[in-house]
Amino acid sequence: MSVGSAVMPEMIKVQERWVTLETLGDRDAHSSNFNGQICGPIAAFLNESIFQLVISKWHQAYDGLKETNDYKFLSAAGSLLKNMIRMLDLVLKLLPEDSKEPQTARILLYKLFYDQTEEGMTWFLLNLIKTFDTHKQPKSDLADLVEIIHKVLKLMDNLQSRGALRVS
Repeated sequence: MSVGSAVMPEMIKVQERWVTLETLGDRDAHSSNFNGQICGPIAAFLNESIFQLVISKWHQAYDGLKETNDYKFLSAAGSLLKNMIRMLDLVLKLLPEDSKEPQTARILLYKLFYDQTEEGMTWFLLNLIKTFDTHKQPKSDLADLVEIIHKVLKLMDNLQSRGALRVS
C-alpha cells in the first residue's frame, strides 16, 4: 500500500501492537506467553474449532441457498475462509521452519484437508466451483474459490513433499 509517494509495508496486529510482515518473520517464535505448548500464538486465534465453525456455516449457507437465496452469507463465509487460509500460508512462508508456528499451521492444514470423502473440504470446494451461478454470484466469489483451491493444492503439495501427506 502506498501513502503519497512513500511505500508503506504491510502491517498486521500481533499481541496488541502493529508490526510489519518482515518483523513478524524475525520475531522469536518461542514466546514465553505459551509456556512450551506445542501450538504457539497462531493457535490462540486460528485453530481447528474456528476453521470448523466457518466451514460449517459455509456448508449451511450453501445447503440453504434454495430456500434462502442468500448469496451474501455464502460469499462472506468463503471470503473469511480464504483469508484464514492466507494467514496459514503466510505463517508457513515467513516464520522459520523449525519454530512452533509452521508446525501448528501444517497440522491444522492436514486436519482440515485430509478428509477426501464427499463431506470433506476438497469435495465441497469442487461442488462450489461446479455449481457456481454467474448470474447470482459476484465474480469475486469465483476468484475467492479459485484462490482457495490454488492455496489448498499448493499447501497439500508442500505437505506431501515433506512426507506428511500420502496421496494415492
